[in-house]
Amino acid sequence: MSKPLKLILLSTLFGLASGIVGGLISSAYISPNRIIVLGGEKEKVVEEKNNTEEKILETYKKLLPTVLDIYLEKPVAKDPLGQIYLEKDRVALGVILTSDGWVATRGKAFVDSKNRFAVVTNDKKIFTPQKTIFDEASGIYFLKIETENLPVPELGSYDDLSLGEKIIFPAEKHSFGLAEIKTIPYKKIADPKDLLLSSERSFELILLGGKSAISAPLFDLNGKLVGLSSTTSGEENIVMPANFWQKNFLALIKNEKIKQPYLGVNYLDLANSPGLKESFNQSKTAGALITNDKASGIVGVTKNSPAETAGLKDGDIILKINSDEITQKTDLAEIVRDYAPGAKIQVTILREGKEIVLEVELGEK
Repeated sequence: MSKPLKLILLSTLFGLASGIVGGLISSAYISPNRIIVLGGEKEKVVEEKNNTEEKILETYKKLLPTVLDIYLEKPVAKDPLGQIYLEKDRVALGVILTSDGWVATRGKAFVDSKNRFAVVTNDKKIFTPQKTIFDEASGIYFLKIETENLPVPELGSYDDLSLGEKIIFPAEKHSFGLAEIKTIPYKKIADPKDLLLSSERSFELILLGGKSAISAPLFDLNGKLVGLSSTTSGEENIVMPANFWQKNFLALIKNEKIKQPYLGVNYLDLANSPGLKESFNQSKTAGALITNDKASGIVGVTKNSPAETAGLKDGDIILKINSDEITQKTDLAEIVRDYAPGAKIQVTILREGKEIVLEVELGEK
């Protein structure tokens, strides 16, 4: 082969190679959402983080300052290392509810009133709670620390959540995790008595797939607070929605105590109790059937309760409170929570096939 021919071939090859490389560079430059990876004879096109992933990261960075670490307060020690709060010693997570220092949390450590706590913010400031208030209905503890100008997450709505939706939660070492809504609403039924509901304590919980930290606040992808994890070690990932303790918290701020209305009945939700004979449900598919479980000692009507005083009995089916009907979507306890202690309500019941209206003055729990 002559030299001119070799030069022509080499020039052609180099020109072709330059064109390919130039094309790749141009492609990478023109399409910033694509990364070109050369691997042997094949090209692989790897997509960068999609909009959802970027949104999750952006949302979590915004939420991080609203999440607090809670520890048992350390005694004064001569050794400086003994004063440091390590993540492994954390007993709970908390979420800021107000800019002036109200915090929501939960956990076994708060049961012992002798325990003193240290609340550590994202910027490592340490506070001792001045108040610890327990909401018996939801199992949430409200702590008050003396500070101001704290960042507050927006409150989400339980009604806006849907099956399969992604939820963000703080994980270890200030990272975040993702979980998916597996069941909504959720109630763990392991025994027939678990079907019994209380007029003072009944919630539509959320079941998530996977695991989240104990007492972790959970947020939707828009950064709205969904609720707090009620999970303990080894249990299912259950969430107590914020909607169900928001009202008691607002009452706490207004009255400096939680005032919960008290009716005093245990019942079956007929809309979620298929299979009952007509002698029990009186041909009704919705309503609250007042009943008991003798085996576990659960009574239908609590002794000396407002319900007993008004004349409610086992076997009565509560159909509505004032004008609010009990339906598949609206539970008795949910309606009762809308009233203040001392309120007089008209309770429509079905007793032996006849509708009766009783007046009940709600007590305070």
